[in-house]
Amino acid sequence: MEKMLKELGFDIVDANRDGLVVKWGKARSIRIQLPFIFDEEMAKIAAMILDGSVSKNCSSVMFSQKKDKSKAYEFDRICRLKFEVIPIIREHLGCMYVTVGNKSFAKFLNLVLDIHRSDEKARIPRWIWQSDIEIIRTYLRYAYAMEGSVSLLFSAKEVKFHSVVLSYIEELKLLLKEKFGIESKIQKYFVKGYGNKYYLWIGDETNLAKFAKIGFALASHEKRLDQLVSEFKPKAWKITLVKLLELQKDEFSIEDVRLMFGYLCKRAVHERNQSLIRYGYLTKGINGYSITVIGKSLALQLKGNVRICKLRTSARENEKSIMTLFNQKQKMFRNEISKELKISPKTVADVLKRLEKEGLIEFDLKDKFQRKYYRIKNWAKGSFGPIK
Repeated sequence: MEKMLKELGFDIVDANRDGLVVKWGKARSIRIQLPFIFDEEMAKIAAMILDGSVSKNCSSVMFSQKKDKSKAYEFDRICRLKFEVIPIIREHLGCMYVTVGNKSFAKFLNLVLDIHRSDEKARIPRWIWQSDIEIIRTYLRYAYAMEGSVSLLFSAKEVKFHSVVLSYIEELKLLLKEKFGIESKIQKYFVKGYGNKYYLWIGDETNLAKFAKIGFALASHEKRLDQLVSEFKPKAWKITLVKLLELQKDEFSIEDVRLMFGYLCKRAVHERNQSLIRYGYLTKGINGYSITVIGKSLALQLKGNVRICKLRTSARENEKSIMTLFNQKQKMFRNEISKELKISPKTVADVLKRLEKEGLIEFDLKDKFQRKYYRIKNWAKGSFGPIK
């Protein structure tokens, strides 16, 4: 470490078993503990700087935080513990600001920790890529706490990471893929008066479940993420595969399967069986169906972990719920109903078509966002009977 710092341009003021006292030119010195370790505390600093900056001339370091004010005190603690610098903390208009006016410290962050200056594009520090998985996880947890978001809307269960720097988003996408097997997509959008912005999108159950093992270093976001994952319904083919073990038969018919799922029609059972055949977990012979060796092995693994539940909703119950909501509100559009009742937008669209055909509701208007509003017909108000 001492040799590397000298090569980078630092002056060694003192060196002993407790650490190194170094400085940059005439700037105030900082103390570095030995052995210096690129640990989780350093990963936190590297991530939190996404909501701060190392100044262009490396004269100071700044961090700001509004979502979680405790992060300001955590940033302060790490700076004091690891470098013996004294940050200044202040609050302005509900936002916490931490400032370290020390060029030696700023140079160390930029040259040793590979943290970008304010005039450079944001990047993931090189050493993060080579670190243990827990250090990478810590970096991601804090980075997502700074610039991430999580949505619980029924029509949009997703995690996003926002940035104005496309190259950083591309690095982040690669890091998630290489280290955690998480697939994500880059999206671009335009903000009037600002320009292009980007976000990294994770929005399917498989990859959201993987991301949940990383999580957010932000209590509010972590709570929403836990709720989002807990609401996932098990896949129909997984439920079916586990239930097939109960038959205890080498071969079985489609009727055997239908009797286990009394609420499903024969066509729905056939679709589930076909899915299992495509995945290689089921085969069809002359005398019926049978579970493959791979299918039986997976079923045993899933048993106890898959919640056996009814995935399909009742059409009549959906119609009653939507009509009850129409009785309470003058007019509504599809996604508004979906969010209110937690029914998928596709299901809501199908119900609206049926209700319109039956003369219970009618199209009202289309707003500037192209949302189609429907209203209840006056004669039908309050007349939708009980579920039969």
